[in-house]
Amino acid sequence: MTGDRKRYVLTVDGLEILDNSSANLIAQLIESGDVFLLATIRPGVRVSEAAFSIQCEDSTLHIELDDFTPSETNTALHSVLSGHIEPRTTALLYERTRGNPLYLRETVIAALASETMVNDHGVWQMVGDISTTGRLRDLVGRRLDEVGASARKVLEMLAVSPILGTHHFRSEISELEEKCLIQVNMDERREHISLSHPLYGDLILQRMTSSRRRELLREQISRLESTGARRREDCFLLSSWYLEVSGTADPELLLHGALLARNWQDFHMVQKLAAALCRVHDECLPKILLGEALFEIGQFAEAWNVLKGATACTANDREIVLAAVSQSRMLAWGVVDYSEALRVNDEALNRTDSRQAYIELEATRGSLLVSFGMHKSALDILTQLNLDSYERAQLLGKSTEAIALIATGRTKDGLSLGRETYALRLHSPDSVGLPHPAQYLVSVIFGLTESGQLQEAYDVAMQGWEDATADNAPGPQAWLAIALARCALLQGKPATCRKWAEQGAVLARRYSLPGTLRIALSWQAEGAANQGDIRACKAALSEAVPLPPWGIFKPELVLGEAWLAVASGDLREARKMLREAVIQAREEGNFASEARILLECVRLGIQEEDEASRLMEIATMSDSVISSTYANYAAAKSLGDPQKILAVSIECENVGAFLLASEAAASAATEWRRQGSRRPATAAEIRMSNIVVKCEGARTPGLIDTSQAASLTKRETEIAMLAAKGLTSTEIAEQVFITRKTVENHLQNIYVKLGVSNRKSLRSIFE
Repeated sequence: MTGDRKRYVLTVDGLEILDNSSANLIAQLIESGDVFLLATIRPGVRVSEAAFSIQCEDSTLHIELDDFTPSETNTALHSVLSGHIEPRTTALLYERTRGNPLYLRETVIAALASETMVNDHGVWQMVGDISTTGRLRDLVGRRLDEVGASARKVLEMLAVSPILGTHHFRSEISELEEKCLIQVNMDERREHISLSHPLYGDLILQRMTSSRRRELLREQISRLESTGARRREDCFLLSSWYLEVSGTADPELLLHGALLARNWQDFHMVQKLAAALCRVHDECLPKILLGEALFEIGQFAEAWNVLKGATACTANDREIVLAAVSQSRMLAWGVVDYSEALRVNDEALNRTDSRQAYIELEATRGSLLVSFGMHKSALDILTQLNLDSYERAQLLGKSTEAIALIATGRTKDGLSLGRETYALRLHSPDSVGLPHPAQYLVSVIFGLTESGQLQEAYDVAMQGWEDATADNAPGPQAWLAIALARCALLQGKPATCRKWAEQGAVLARRYSLPGTLRIALSWQAEGAANQGDIRACKAALSEAVPLPPWGIFKPELVLGEAWLAVASGDLREARKMLREAVIQAREEGNFASEARILLECVRLGIQEEDEASRLMEIATMSDSVISSTYANYAAAKSLGDPQKILAVSIECENVGAFLLASEAAASAATEWRRQGSRRPATAAEIRMSNIVVKCEGARTPGLIDTSQAASLTKRETEIAMLAAKGLTSTEIAEQVFITRKTVENHLQNIYVKLGVSNRKSLRSIFE
């Protein structure tokens, strides 16, 4: 408004689309004061002379709108969808839109309308191919239509396949680069040309007829064959192009293409090429490739039938081993059937004669034992084998040997071996029967956590997850997601733990991985319990408990259930569960899991003296830094020495265990206040408040307000917590093995010390 005069706001989404006449009219309206112009313009695009003049006016305010970062993309999605977003879905949307806010908006609208993005178990996730709205297709289409026919052909070729012989299209490439439709990069002496945005390729392919696509591929085949097809990846290109053009290809070309696709972890292409090869050749290797691909994309029934067919037509020891390894991996990781996996492995052993086959199959046996948590038994096998004799034996056995070494207390040796095997896997030319390279990082992550390098462990897990996501490998994605969740648990970041556990659960459900789902849900329950979210904890456990316990951390899966039992006031059940888990871990030689379970006993106030003694034994028998930290924490707590407890708080913070550091500081403050030492108590409370901000809203018994709970004895604290949960005096007496009258006496003392008069008031302190 200017005085009593109205000024209208005129919006133009794309100033570059205005012709001179329209732009001149708008300029006159601006000059007369009748309109206020709000316009967008894309960088690097030609505009009319009149529109350019509007841009250059002194009164024009320019605001640069950058594309979203991955983090900003996640924030925008969370704000719009009002819920948790699966990290994989965020990564897919960012990759497809490159953070362009308009493209992101239209892509999400299209995904919701087509139900390819759905909310499952409270998590938004992409379950189908990403599409776009008509508005976005029109917008992008207008840009693509600005170029001439010959340049449009180059765009079409780029959408279909890499361009060969770029010297034939120099003028077209210059035109397209000037219009910001393509990117030209040099890698060593080779020129690489790509579309400047993934959505351009999607739209071009949507517009293209199948006959036009085949015509372009025939031209590419002709160009590639005229050069001699000498590069390693050329056979992959030719096999996939021939298959699309004619429905078949030379069998040798198909096999080489499928093997290359397997090395690149492109299982959808492996399935396509291997299936075509199986239609014309009844041989073992194509069936193994097809069975593996079907397993990796979650089609277990089909994979099992194909792999059984592969076993039936094995012709030599190598094929017998490949078929057995592929089948046993699927049975262990997909079906979670230990006995059947071992049976398949043993049958293969009985059919082979060579030393190499024996070592590779025994290495597989060791790996199966580790995957079911039997670390000591696995080491008995793996350490007797000369794995260094054969590269495949190293890749089949050394990574799991590293895990077993770390679990049984040889952290440095295990971490070194894990790193060595990961490097070997990255450079291995033969991937058949082997997990994705990112999966070899599990041993490295485990070693780093036991070495007390929790943030580095999380960072390595994140890199592995990104690599698996880039290769669209769902099994490794799920495993790296639950590795991230466990790292976050150890750091004391329950919200981050829940995010990654949810991601692991989403993938495990989608690709039918029951063992992986059990682990993901268990970590999810533990993270929820650490935040005091009992409802979410119960929901996760109700789905988890019926599933088979499995994995390298199998004894730890009970921790979420124990936290829930304590939160529900059932200390007796919590003690029982944790005691059984400790025994299981000890029998399997799993010091790492035993130490973690014993620590949780201490944190939950269950039999501290026994746990402190055993933790110190573990610390002396292993070189695990984190186990040593746990032992020091338990010892200081059992002594009730606030100075030692505070020293442990500093130690926990140094390794990155922030929740444990906060709880230790709170405990030190409580002990000092009990002794009447207010100054160090206040300092410890300040320390706790500074650290606990990193713990993402954690609400654990160890973080009870120190100034209110300080004067309570250990027994009084236990009774006060149970009363706050709603237990009657009789129920409390049964839980802690004292008389009802003694409980009533304790409650009266508690009321006096805390300045409250009833159980209801206790809830405001302890809940």
